[in-house]
Amino acid sequence: MRKRRYQYDDGKENGDRWLLSYADFITLLFAFFTVMYALSSMSEVKYKALSESLSTAFSVERETKAGDGEYLRGSEGEGPITTTFKKIFSEDFRTIQGGLSELESDEKLKLNLEARGVVVSIMERNVFKSGSADILPESYALLDDLADTLVDMPNAVKIEGHTDNVPISTKAFPSNWELSSKRALNILQYLVDEHGLDPGNISATGYAEFRPVASNDTPEERGKNRRVDIVILNKEGNMIEPMLTGELKERFPAASAVSK
Repeated sequence: MRKRRYQYDDGKENGDRWLLSYADFITLLFAFFTVMYALSSMSEVKYKALSESLSTAFSVERETKAGDGEYLRGSEGEGPITTTFKKIFSEDFRTIQGGLSELESDEKLKLNLEARGVVVSIMERNVFKSGSADILPESYALLDDLADTLVDMPNAVKIEGHTDNVPISTKAFPSNWELSSKRALNILQYLVDEHGLDPGNISATGYAEFRPVASNDTPEERGKNRRVDIVILNKEGNMIEPMLTGELKERFPAASAVSK
């Protein structure tokens, strides 16, 4: 005959069990209100950009490129994190685009967002004659609008001159180095002298034909390379391309002469 088993019961109940359920409830409640606050503080524009970027990230298609293997590409070809998302969440880009939207729509200039900051590209035809570094009189209005946008921004500004790969050899410009540098410097001097941009916060340099944005195989492609880029540096850009300020200016006055 099987013996009946008895469980020991001292008659006392564990009165702390409710704390486990209460702790779980409080944790869930905190998470809920955190999400609600985050959603309430996000503007409609940012929410839409976030939604579009997530949609692109989760609806990727495989595409094969000859010689490069397989890679993922967004349904609109912009990649998982869209350019639209980056631009909307860049305060500098929004500020500059707001001031230059009309010029951008008229194709007087082009805006681009890079890791180092916002790049305003002005094509040669809109500010210089071919082979010349003299600013066209009709281009001053464009530079005036640009200066009005930049003058109140604390960012450091770098002006970069670029050419195509067609050689130049004149008394004024023995090579594309001199031409690209002089064009950048002339724009710098106009912004500083006429609009009061901080000379300690702006610099100019020339890259000749060595930083192209297109091939130099056709006249149209070469035209894209003949440009001046005004780079509004962000914090990361300042670390990559530091400006000569303060103590460095006192120690190396000749090196900072380009900013005056």
